[in-house]
Amino acid sequence: MIKKFQLLFWVFSLFCSCSSTSKHSRLAHGLIDAFSKKMKNTQHLYCYGKGGALSNDVKTIMLSYVGYQRFNVEQSRKLYINIVEDFLLMINSNAEINPYLHSHPFSINNLELGLAFYAEKDKFIEQPYIAYVLIVNEIIYYCVNDPSKTDNSLKVVSEEPYVEALKIVRGNSDAMD
Repeated sequence: MIKKFQLLFWVFSLFCSCSSTSKHSRLAHGLIDAFSKKMKNTQHLYCYGKGGALSNDVKTIMLSYVGYQRFNVEQSRKLYINIVEDFLLMINSNAEINPYLHSHPFSINNLELGLAFYAEKDKFIEQPYIAYVLIVNEIIYYCVNDPSKTDNSLKVVSEEPYVEALKIVRGNSDAMD
């Protein structure tokens, strides 16, 4: 199931991120690049996929990051929510891109974010740690490497609505410490 999401994400990313010289596309990619640099410097997460639905306006932005940290569900939740909220704040507070946003404020409905955690290049971290976090239709999925498979497959171990995760993180701001 998760492999299908990843494949669809990549195909959609490649299709939607074709080089465009429109102002809104340049602005969106500039913000993505600045945010990705921040993620690299502050969270040790490296961008390995970016794109979006940017043909007429900024409808959707898709980001994929990889890191080598070891997190449980609670720590992954906090990291994921903080990244999403930081990016949304960056987008919504940028006066230059605001006229080009498909919906304002830009929300979780306009953002697709995946976080992969590797033990080594292209090999997901082993259980009990979370190997991948993604959102589909406002539901966050926390996945682990499935040891019963030999193809680096993932298995969902927890899922929750984004709004519930946001409430948990806002009520427990030091959960990752």
